[in-house]
Amino acid sequence: MFNSKVIFIDWYKTLCSQMFIDDTFINDSIVLSQFKEQLFDVNKDLLHSWVRGHCCASDVVDYIFPNMENKKEFLDTLSSNCKQVKFDDNRYISVVSNLKNAGYRVVLATDNMDLFYDNTISNLKLDVLFDDIISSHKLHSMKRDVVDNKLPFFENYLLLQNLTYSDVVLIDDNLLNIEACKACGMHAVHVTNNEDVINTLERFLADENVNKTF
Repeated sequence: MFNSKVIFIDWYKTLCSQMFIDDTFINDSIVLSQFKEQLFDVNKDLLHSWVRGHCCASDVVDYIFPNMENKKEFLDTLSSNCKQVKFDDNRYISVVSNLKNAGYRVVLATDNMDLFYDNTISNLKLDVLFDDIISSHKLHSMKRDVVDNKLPFFENYLLLQNLTYSDVVLIDDNLLNIEACKACGMHAVHVTNNEDVINTLERFLADENVNKTF
């Protein structure tokens, strides 16, 4: 494995495949389908603006439903739904804890929005499980973004920790993120399912030759 001191792990589709707008969470299928269609089919720029923190949940709802009478109720429902998402595999919790005990710094690195940060993190105690959490909506940049052969999403964290790209590794399901990281000299591992994630993390535990000194 890589001589990595920090392991960045993605959230959506890596550790959790649930979305806060899944049918299981929202009863009004018409509102749900319209919301999902606008974000993921019609106007992906709006989704990316939200994920980059250029707008908040309230702004997004106003844009999609400008005359929505029950806006507060809908926002409350979205917040509540964010508290219902869970890890796809509970083994992730023990493996992350074992990695930390082995001397790795394990960081949740997510392209995500305010609703996730304000609700999911506290509900699942992700701020306790992970050493740090970095989210695109606070950094105004996604993992895939490359500027002058650098990754703005990671730059500040690496600077504060006195690390270089060669000191860290990203585990992610999204090939755009993987390719961007590798192009800038950061180690990155593409995963496609739960077993992939578990096996990848356990390989770090099995590597006794890794230098994890900070």
